[in-house]
Amino acid sequence: MKIHVFNTWILAHGLHPLTIGVMAMVSTGDATVFADFGALMFMSLIALLFSLPSLFISWGIMPKIIRHSSSLNNRFFMWLLTACVMVLLNAIVPLALFFGVGISTFITFVPAIIATFLAVCIRFIPFVKLAAEYDKPEELELNEIIN
Repeated sequence: MKIHVFNTWILAHGLHPLTIGVMAMVSTGDATVFADFGALMFMSLIALLFSLPSLFISWGIMPKIIRHSSSLNNRFFMWLLTACVMVLLNAIVPLALFFGVGISTFITFVPAIIATFLAVCIRFIPFVKLAAEYDKPEELELNEIIN
């Protein structure tokens, strides 16, 4: 389960520079945002370090979601929602403690939330395979078969 969460986390960070660039391009109308590749990579590296708490908390949350007794679609939606909320909380809580939070703060983290949403959606099939491992019925004990 930790591997699934880690791979999703890495994929989200791979998509993060792209979503930052697209959001900057949409907001400014200037396509030269992608020209400063070094700045995008630096911001992504900083985001990678600051998102470690989300990774660790997600490692604890994922087993609860996978083992939940609801349908596969509900569990996937829980994972999708939880991952996006974790990104938001990981960004907002430290900023609120030190600087205060405004609407511009939320807009700053939209690329990270979009990257997380896309990463979780892209990894839907591995999520289904992971859930299938835990949905298998338990094997009967030899005593239960005989009786």
